[in-house]
Amino acid sequence: MNEYFLHNGRNVFSSLNAMKKILNAQLHNEYLGQAILDMVIQQIPISEHNLVEQLRIMQSRMAEPNKIKIVQSIIDGILGRLKDVSAGENVGDHSDERDSGQAQYTSPHHNKKLH
Repeated sequence: MNEYFLHNGRNVFSSLNAMKKILNAQLHNEYLGQAILDMVIQQIPISEHNLVEQLRIMQSRMAEPNKIKIVQSIIDGILGRLKDVSAGENVGDHSDERDSGQAQYTSPHHNKKLH
């Protein structure tokens, strides 16, 4: 085989695909974290609905198609999970909170001032 396709016995293309998957996963986590942080800063209650709305706002400000696609995959994952919950599937340990579609997280330190 041509050396271009093999490097130290490994397929270069599969290595590039693996690196792309890792980068996409890192961006996925970064965008999700940024959306949650923006909600905390703006004092928006943390819920799946509000998170989807915040991600849509972030997505509307993006120009790069790959980044838009990553944010859309996060939104699709959340909406798919909500659809499963509303269809009666038990997802996670907090199904009683999610039945209303308004599950919210309140920090135990919510009323404490930051130093």
